[in-house]
Amino acid sequence: MNPTPESEDRQCFNRWAATYEKNIAQIFIDRLHRHTLDLLVKQTGEKNPAVIADIGCGTGRLLRHAGKRWPAAHLIGVDPSPGMLDVARRLTPTGVFYEGQAEALPLPDDSVDAAFCTLSIHHWTEPLKGVLEIVRILRPNGYFCLADISLPGVLSLMDHHFKYNHPETWKSLFIQAGLTVQVLERSLAGFALVMLGKNGPSSQDH
Repeated sequence: MNPTPESEDRQCFNRWAATYEKNIAQIFIDRLHRHTLDLLVKQTGEKNPAVIADIGCGTGRLLRHAGKRWPAAHLIGVDPSPGMLDVARRLTPTGVFYEGQAEALPLPDDSVDAAFCTLSIHHWTEPLKGVLEIVRILRPNGYFCLADISLPGVLSLMDHHFKYNHPETWKSLFIQAGLTVQVLERSLAGFALVMLGKNGPSSQDH
């Protein structure tokens, strides 16, 4: 995979940070965040995650939604953009934020119950390494929810950012990293691809 170089992304998001929350795209982003959180609720039922991490957290918007659902949860955000993290810390005072890459997360092993990555994987330089890092920080039976834009047909070839966002590509990443795929679907009129994996065997395997 050959996404836009991280240094260019970092500069772009640093510039964008001050106005990011006011962008009209937040309507789509909020819907995607709610959908991913709903998926986790459906899988875990009454069990509340104690530690939630958002990889590529931006301004902390998903973590704020998660905090409303699970007020007792410890919220952690990781992002490579210092500008985005400055906004996240201001808007999400209950969260703890770290500057870092998905491929080298500044978090200890077996420390997270649920990890999310929304609209971020297309910026990763080494997707498999990033997923392996997320598995490293997940506790046994923890969950990882991945969501990103999925352009239909030839449109996916017109924007190199999203050309690898396909079900079989993502499924392969999860399987190689040792995750059990629980959900793999297109949502939001087919413009989003969402996958939920479990760090351990599925209930059907028992």
